[in-house]
Amino acid sequence: MKIGLVTDSASDISFEFANKHNIKIAPLHISFDGEEYREDESFDFDTYYQNFENRDLFKVNTAQPSPGEFLEKYQELVDEGHDYIICATISSGLSGTYNSAVMASRQVMEDHDIQVAVVDSKSASVSVVYLIELALKMIDDHAEPEEIVAAMEKRAQKVETYLVLPTLKYLRAGGRVSMPKFLLGRLFGLKPITYVEKTEGKNEAIATTRNMENGLQKIYNFTTDKGTKFANHYSITHTNDEELAKKMVAIIRANQPDVEIRITRARSSISAHAGPGAVALISLFD
Repeated sequence: MKIGLVTDSASDISFEFANKHNIKIAPLHISFDGEEYREDESFDFDTYYQNFENRDLFKVNTAQPSPGEFLEKYQELVDEGHDYIICATISSGLSGTYNSAVMASRQVMEDHDIQVAVVDSKSASVSVVYLIELALKMIDDHAEPEEIVAAMEKRAQKVETYLVLPTLKYLRAGGRVSMPKFLLGRLFGLKPITYVEKTEGKNEAIATTRNMENGLQKIYNFTTDKGTKFANHYSITHTNDEELAKKMVAIIRANQPDVEIRITRARSSISAHAGPGAVALISLFD
């Protein structure tokens, strides 16, 4: 059986990695300054991030891929002779992307003799890549598609995501924090720490910090339950601040010198709402 894979660009999956493994990516839409862009290989992320640095408040809106865009990716796999499609998306609690993928799956299954399974990651960014990587390994091992889907859903519950943000102003601009909370946070110089909970996959504020370096230590402490449990793989997703990401690496290495760590620059799903200088720690407890 030939199994094809699809994801969305909110996964922050490397375009090079996706092309190498024939993983289809449905792009989110980014809009600012009256223009709309697709989050694909042609989008200039260096210029995008420069806008944050050059403006006091760079307002960005994001929108999920349409069902038609997922249908296009599914159709590409059908045309390539795949018998089964597995799609892994950003959490349904964070975006309507999952619903678009499901709607498109129903259409392609009506039109063709093919099965499509859509997996809700219950998280975002590289947490989705962890699911894709597992699927690739199991495909190589000739596992049945239903077995792969079940394993991906199980792994989704083993990924934890914490995020520390340098400011509340982008959350306020997007309507994700009230004015009183924004003014209070600004008055005391507080920086929010959030966590993607696993029941509905929603992002929830759980703490604050006075500075980013202390925030990095806090999210590692949350992840490890103050050193009582350790992940076997970490991903650090940053919004254009690699130096902060490296400081996060140093905190992890001080406790787990040999653990595997990767660093990824976020695309729009995090940066549009967090702004520059945010760091997410994504931990896999397999």
